[in-house]
Amino acid sequence: MKEKIPVIDFAKCTTCGKCVDICPEKAIHRAQNDSCARCIKYCISLTIPCKPDILHFDYENCTSCGDCLSVCPEKAIHWYAIPVEKK
Repeated sequence: MKEKIPVIDFAKCTTCGKCVDICPEKAIHRAQNDSCARCIKYCISLTIPCKPDILHFDYENCTSCGDCLSVCPEKAIHWYAIPVEKK
């Protein structure tokens, strides 16, 4: 059982894709965010940030090796400790 998993802070993530490229298990991939940019034709000032590409973790394939954390230039990926069930 995994003790920790990598989690993306989307406020910091620029979707550069370095984590996607380095992942040996291909556990991170780009997912199209279809709902993003629907409001852009109404937003004259473009004040709403839009990220049409988002990154998705496949935790079944993730081995928690940490390569994605080390390659992220924005330090947008951090460890999340999985709570251990007490018996």
